[in-house]
Amino acid sequence: MSETKLNSPPADGISAVKFAPNSSQFLLVSSWDCTVRLYDVNDNFLRMKYMHSTPVLDCCFQVCGHIVLSMCEIVLVLKMLKNTKKNDRA
Repeated sequence: MSETKLNSPPADGISAVKFAPNSSQFLLVSSWDCTVRLYDVNDNFLRMKYMHSTPVLDCCFQVCGHIVLSMCEIVLVLKMLKNTKKNDRA
C-alpha cells in the first residue's frame, strides 16, 4: 500500500472522501471549507473545485459523470463533471 499527499488540500476539515466507482484514479473530497474537490490521484492533480456558500457535508459519484453534494441547508445538488485535461485549471 502506498501513501500520497495530495496537492491543494482543503483548508478546513474533510467531511467525506469517495473514490470513483470501478476506479481508484479519481477521488472526490467534500469539506467544511465550503468546497468539493475532484483529484486525479494517479497524477496528483486537482481536476475540479466547486465552491459553495456553506460547508459541504457529503458527496458521492453518480452515473453518467454526475456528483451529488449535501450541504448544511439540507439541500442536495447534482453537478455535471466537466471533461478536463491535466493542463486545465481547477
